[in-house]
Amino acid sequence: MVNLLQEHFLAERIAHAYLFVGINAQELDEIAMSFARLLCCINPQTEDACGICLHCLQLEHGNYPDFYMIEPEGKNIRLDSVQEIRVRLGLQRFGSGKRIIIIKDAHLLREEAANCLLTVLEEPPEDTIWLLLTTNLYSILPTIISRCQLIYSNNWQKQDNEQKIGLLEVWQERKNSGEDILLPQELSELLLNKSLYIALTWSERLEKLKDLHKLLELWQLAFRDTLMYSLQGIGIGLFILSEEEVKAMLLLCNEEKFYLNFIELTQKSSRHYYQNINPKLMLDGLFIQAMEWNENK
Repeated sequence: MVNLLQEHFLAERIAHAYLFVGINAQELDEIAMSFARLLCCINPQTEDACGICLHCLQLEHGNYPDFYMIEPEGKNIRLDSVQEIRVRLGLQRFGSGKRIIIIKDAHLLREEAANCLLTVLEEPPEDTIWLLLTTNLYSILPTIISRCQLIYSNNWQKQDNEQKIGLLEVWQERKNSGEDILLPQELSELLLNKSLYIALTWSERLEKLKDLHKLLELWQLAFRDTLMYSLQGIGIGLFILSEEEVKAMLLLCNEEKFYLNFIELTQKSSRHYYQNINPKLMLDGLFIQAMEWNENK
């Protein structure tokens, strides 16, 4: 992670937004601050900040004028936290250095806060660099991910690969056994055709699954694969679906909002699952809300 950031700096290939992904929040904080110092340093060394220039000393003492930190308040990052930074970015910079904004626990952005951030990332101000930190990549909107340079820690990649293997085993097991699963393409057709009766029938069939939470996660990741492929095309790493399966999904519907909406709804349903809400009611609500959005799009 650190070496890759140094390479970007030395090659003068600095992105306007980075998303640091790892399993240790404290480690991500330290790496983000180290990179911020390097970006702001007046006399950077080969691979690190000098530590003695005005900007380095200001960052060390917490009074660098163009440095901002966004952190969760309670369990979420609220809209007003992002709006406040957006307003400040519209003002003249205090000094000659870069403006740095660090967002800790970016996966805790509330939906409205994430959408506000997205508008800024789509038209980034000059000499402004966003550093987003997360230990939960798959809870971040794909549209935000697509506008960031992803930087992974080695520990996260190992854990993520183990998670992928576990989910893929569940996925293949269900596909091969013929058990009820409602594959992503079937699910898309059901939602796009507004087949409410069939959807409610599926709720009854799926509610008794012992690993329903894994099915929700599989749906979410399949729709995420499709959305990310739509946004970035060939070359992205697909999680669950093959490229052929993604293309089949996009033939049914190529509107990004359709996939993004269902991802957000599935994330909410997963939270409801762990709050012990009745599984059938949860699934009914998921399908109905997805169809209502489709009718009103």
